[in-house]
Amino acid sequence: MNKILVVFFNLIVLVAFCKEIPKTLKRTIDIDKMATLCAPPNSEAELYINNVRTTILNGGDMWWNLTNGKYEVPAGTGKHSLFAGSLWIGGIDGGGQLRVAGQTYRQNGMDWWSGAMDTTILDIQILDCLYYDRHWKVNKQDVLDFISNGTTTADIISWPGNGNSATNEGHYLAPFYDNNGDGIYNHIDGDYPAYNFTSNYPTVPGTNVQTCNNYLFGDQSIWWVINDVGNLHSASGSDEIGLEVRCQAFAFQSSSPAINNATFYQYQIINRSSTYYTNTYFGQWVDPDLGYAVDDYVGCDVGRGLGYCYNGDSFDESFSGYGIDPPAIGIDILQGPTADLTDGLDNDRDGCIDCTFIDSSGTVVIYYDDVLPEQISITSFINYTHVNNSPTGIPNGFTGYYNYLRGVWLDNQPMTFGGDGRNPLNPIYTYMYPGTSDPFNPTNWSELSVGNIPGDRTFVQSAGPYSMEPGEVDYVTTSVVWAQQTGGGPLGSLALLQQYDDEAQQLFSNCFRLIGVGIDEIEVSINISVHPNPSNDFVMFENSDPSKNYNLKIFNSTGQLVLTESNILNGNYKWETSTLPKGTYIYEISSADKKLKAGKIVLY
Repeated sequence: MNKILVVFFNLIVLVAFCKEIPKTLKRTIDIDKMATLCAPPNSEAELYINNVRTTILNGGDMWWNLTNGKYEVPAGTGKHSLFAGSLWIGGIDGGGQLRVAGQTYRQNGMDWWSGAMDTTILDIQILDCLYYDRHWKVNKQDVLDFISNGTTTADIISWPGNGNSATNEGHYLAPFYDNNGDGIYNHIDGDYPAYNFTSNYPTVPGTNVQTCNNYLFGDQSIWWVINDVGNLHSASGSDEIGLEVRCQAFAFQSSSPAINNATFYQYQIINRSSTYYTNTYFGQWVDPDLGYAVDDYVGCDVGRGLGYCYNGDSFDESFSGYGIDPPAIGIDILQGPTADLTDGLDNDRDGCIDCTFIDSSGTVVIYYDDVLPEQISITSFINYTHVNNSPTGIPNGFTGYYNYLRGVWLDNQPMTFGGDGRNPLNPIYTYMYPGTSDPFNPTNWSELSVGNIPGDRTFVQSAGPYSMEPGEVDYVTTSVVWAQQTGGGPLGSLALLQQYDDEAQQLFSNCFRLIGVGIDEIEVSINISVHPNPSNDFVMFENSDPSKNYNLKIFNSTGQLVLTESNILNGNYKWETSTLPKGTYIYEISSADKKLKAGKIVLY
């Protein structure tokens, strides 16, 4: 049925089958009412390097183009699994006032605006909002080509490595490799967007824990920056928080279906204000239209930190549906915000309160922040309806946003376990429809167990509470995973989704270094080690399997070829470096004209 014609039916049919219509109409009407400060950002970028094709906006929201859902998977099929998503952050200031930045479909306006903030006046000018109303998009191969032969792209040239000093923006902005160490991004100096082409990452001072922030990831990366001070919070109605958020969306080409059907997102969240916030929550708002929008179920996997959507029956109807054996899709908070050091909570739900990520044996645990308290896993998952003036409906202002971040209904009644989550006789509980995934409460509660009718679903998953000091920087990393199991029905796809999510989590825990696919394939196939690095006399390229040959090229920092060796067969190759100028060099290993691996070597 044509959705436009549905408006002439009764209200029940409108709500059940046509949510896209009021979203679009409200957006057209209400944006004109907003204060004339920074305009709503218009920039869109397409993340498309693997089996997912999706749209990223520049206003805290993603996966749609302000009218239609744009999370197409498998790419090229015309089938979409998400309609829209947005960031929500809320906390309490020193005066006890609640402040929230969040939005849904922009129907009442926005809370997020494009641009890096002026760090002296804690604001942003209209022209700066306009300048940053864009995305910078690079492929890893683009950067490798630049390193090898100086080939540039427009976004490598204009990469925003530094903020504008004239408007007091932060000196370092988008991550970059500083070839000459002058602190200024300039591609002419050999600087480039900061992919890490080595096998190592820096360690937290005084520990053996690797820190993986301040890098680009993926085979394709999109970078942009937003803030919550560019205009009135016309979506939530809250006062501003004072946040600058540097965002990165990325994806990998991979032979693994788990990773080839996934996308990833990292947010560097900076409290630019002078305000100390308590009871802060980070949230991901999600409208998952899994093909046909009105036959879905949702739930969460507490142990995995995963919120998900799956089909409510074995066939996904209509031209937009996936048909038989419909898929499942999930959003995982891979890396939550940093917990307060001694908050008395088991924030990562590992059974240990206020524990760090280094165990008593000193085992190396990869960690992404510069401090070592717990990271907060998912602490709330709540599903709400598209109904106004209902305690389980559309959030009504910043108190409604904040309630959903905490797992509390709009009438301030806490969520409870079981049924519709509103029985005051049941225990208070913040995870809606967890199935049996909570090891501390394994009793089954799902949409299936309570016999819900499948329909259109929207959920909020969050991590908190934590404190946010003035100047504090938090990193949050999320993923979208997708799975379709042939012959297993919706629950088969859901089970496969959980397996795929484990692989995405493992990739995150490995600093997003793919093993066995892409340019790192040689690490598995012929396992070449490069050492010592840094070096002042020589560098050894040691091949564990001398029966497999490879080619070696080495370039200096200006892209000039300084060494080429073909068909290396004897296992080891020694590169004499004592007479070469000191500095950074790039090695490139290939086989049969296929680039397999690249990395940096530092000569001192």
